[in-house]
Formats: sequence, structure tokens, C-alpha cells
Amino acid sequence: MSERVGPWALSLILLLGIHSAQTVFKVTGPEAPVIAMIGGEAVLECQLIPDKPTADMELQWVRSDLSQHILIHKYIFGQDVEEQQAEAYRGRTEFFKDEFNQGNVSLKVKHVRLEDEGDYLCMVEQNSIIEQVAMKLKTASFGHRPVLRLDGYHSEGIGLQCDSSSWYPAPRVHWSSRNGKDMTEKATTKTVQGTHGLYSVSSTIEVTSDSINIFKCLVNSTILKRTQESSLQIPDEFFPRMSKLFTAFILFLFLFVGIMGAAAFYQYRKRENMEELRKRPTTEEYMSVLNRQEKLKLDVDNAASNLGLEKHLSMTAAERVISAAAPVTFDSETANPYLTVSEDRLTVMFNGDWQELQPNPKRFISRLFVMAEEGYETGSQYWEVLVGNKPDWDLGLVKESISKEDWIMLTPDNGYWTIGKRGNSYEANTAIPEPISCKLNTQRIGVYLNYEEGMVGFYNADDMVPIYSFTTTFTEKVYPFFSPWGSQEEMKIAPL
Repeated sequence: MSERVGPWALSLILLLGIHSAQTVFKVTGPEAPVIAMIGGEAVLECQLIPDKPTADMELQWVRSDLSQHILIHKYIFGQDVEEQQAEAYRGRTEFFKDEFNQGNVSLKVKHVRLEDEGDYLCMVEQNSIIEQVAMKLKTASFGHRPVLRLDGYHSEGIGLQCDSSSWYPAPRVHWSSRNGKDMTEKATTKTVQGTHGLYSVSSTIEVTSDSINIFKCLVNSTILKRTQESSLQIPDEFFPRMSKLFTAFILFLFLFVGIMGAAAFYQYRKRENMEELRKRPTTEEYMSVLNRQEKLKLDVDNAASNLGLEKHLSMTAAERVISAAAPVTFDSETANPYLTVSEDRLTVMFNGDWQELQPNPKRFISRLFVMAEEGYETGSQYWEVLVGNKPDWDLGLVKESISKEDWIMLTPDNGYWTIGKRGNSYEANTAIPEPISCKLNTQRIGVYLNYEEGMVGFYNADDMVPIYSFTTTFTEKVYPFFSPWGSQEEMKIAPL
């Protein structure tokens, strides 16, 4: 005997079917704070995974650390919605709209201000489903080189004063001598925040003579991990050597000698005339001067010869780099599902479609990255990459243990030693991207690794002119690293 299905059961089945048909998505972003220079640009990175944005999706960026959330930028796919945007951010924010199809919903903040520092939310809504990721923006200002000057005589030595301005957040001041001795405990430091929010520091210290008399004032930005420094050498004669009692005794002695000198003035004049005669050069001294002139001429000739030798050695160094050439191929098992690796494993490109691949712990998920199959833990290796006219790319070296699923910033602290191109500019991927000098539209980049010396060097492979280098200490296996970004142009490994 069959059982009848009630109306409530049919309704439940219908609701479950509707829920399962809804699109499932998520957004990811960096866990570490984003650091931006005041007056520069900040990129708040946010990635939609795995699907491309659809027309019914709504994207919002909000500031979440104030008394109430304020809207920074709103976008309903098809157009920006500017009516509700906070006035403080108007005209200073934009999306990477040409990369929406890659799931890139990051926000660029231009002309960064001190008050932009805070907490932000990237929110994506579709069919009443909201996914969001939080991140923190920290602003920074790298202050002026400190001005170091004498501050008069003190009880036991000489006072020094070190002044520097335009820092944010407040920096740390360190004092040291030439031999590396830390003198900071003896210093008195005052930090003042100005009307624009930037900090000025003034530090004073009393120093006494040592064997070198070179003193350094170092002002350090803890957030940027960079330092401005100045040094001052004080002649040994400047330091006080005598107590007040001994000074009084010397003055008395000088007075006594003056009286005695007046009595012997005539004899003194005679001795002075004799000394003048003895100062005239002898034949031997004249010949010594001529010999020194000949030696100086010889030194000039040797310097010119050494300059030519240095140019030859420079070319020899380039040949030594090239001699370390090693075969390199892309590892398709590490390639992000948006990337396609050729059958010969020498070409990779962005294909625009997410590939449904078997789960693999070696594969990059959140970012458009791929590693080489070859890894190194000893010796020297050199390889070249054809970047052609690609508008954006990154390449270099990565350690074996990095996370493949998380959104990781490309910095040496995170195990990436890389450089990249952004439009018409090149930069080293450090905590704060560092602009580097490179010929526009460089077609071929050479990468050189010396594992034992901890050196990663980048070259314009057409003329072997150095571009940039990192120094570190490797503790594990490392692999060549590549990111073609979202442009359709190919990135190739050049056979050597």
C-alpha cells in the first residue's frame, strides 16, 4: 500500500531545491595588514573564488572601525554607485575593472592620507547571500635623514643632538659608536606629533672620547623596517681632558713660563733663527720629493690600468652567471586553474576559464601563480624568461613550504624573492614595493641563484645589465616562480 506525500513535504523539497540552485562563492584577502605610504597608493586586495562576477552581484567596500560603517565604494556590476560614497574618499578610489573577469575585486585608494588607516570590509552580495573579508590598512611616512650636531660641553664630555621629522608612526631612535656599541640607554629622546599627525623626534646624548670618535644616530621605522642615519666624527682634541683644578695649575704654569720667557727673549730669538736655518731642505730631502713625484705618477698609471681590468672583470662576472645555466620547466601540478601549461612545459598563459581539476595540495588556488618542477638546495643556477610585451608579470624564486591556498603577499618575509612589471614601471616586491630601473619593454629577464651565498640576482638578459638583487640565508629547498597575471600574452622559459 503506497503512502501519500503531504503538501508540507512537497514545500520542503521545493525549498531545498531552490537553496541548492543558489550560487556558492567566497571572497579572500590578505591576512597581514596592507602598508601604504602617505601620499602614495594602496591596493586593498580582494579575490572572488571561483566564479566570475555576474550581473546580479553587488560589490561594496566599507570602513568598519568607526562608530558606524561608512561606504567607501559601491559597484553594481555594470556601473559605479557614487551617491552614497563618503566625501573623504570621493575621487580617490577605483576598481581594476578590466580584471573583474578574473575575480579581482580589489580596491585602489589614491593619494593615501594619514586618516585612511583603519579596518575595511570587502563585501559581495548575490541572491541575498553575503560573503565578506576583513583587512587592515596601515599608513606610514618615511621621515627625513636626521640632522646631527654638537650641543656644547657637558660635565664629562660633549653633547650631541639628533633631530628628524615627518615620520609615521612614531619612530625609534638608536645611538651607536663606530665599533657598534649601543649607546641608546644614555640618550634622552622626545617625540612630538605635529598638527598634520606626523611625528618629529629630538634625541640628545653625552659622549666621551673613544679610539675612533665616530658616533651614529639611527632613526628606525618599525612598520617599514627601514632606517635613516647620520654620523659625526669629533676630533679627539675637542674632548675635555683636565679637571678644573688641573686647569688652574696649567694657567699658573703658563704665567710663570711667560715671565721666564721675557727674561730670556734675546736667547729665544737666536734659537728661532737657528731653527729656521735647520728647516731648509737638504739635498737628501730634495731627492726624496722627486722620488715621491715619480711614485705618484706611477700610481696614476696603475689606476688607469686597474680601471680597464675592472671592466674586464665585470664582463667575466656576466660570463660566470651565464655558465650556471640550468634547464627549467613549468610544473603543471602547481598551476592555478586559470592558467594553462603547454605540453613541452615551457609556456604558460592565462586562459580566462576556471578548470575543474583534481584536488592537489601543490596547486595555487587564490592567486595566478605557477612554480617550476626543478628545485634547488645547493650550487648556482641561471635561467631566462621571455616576458615579451606583457603589461603585467612577476617572476623570481619561492621557498618550498609556502602556502598554496592562502592569499600571500609577495615579500621576502613570506618566502618570495621576486620582481614584477606594472604597466610601464618595474618594482621589487618588498614589504613596500621598491621602484627599480629597467629598460622599458625589456623582452627577456635572466635570474641567477647562488644558494650558498644567499643571493638572487635579476638581469636584462639582452646585455646582462644587473636589474636588482636580494640577499638572504636559505634554509630549505627553493623553486623558480612565475605569475603571468591576467593578460593573454604568453610567458615562456627560454632554452639555454
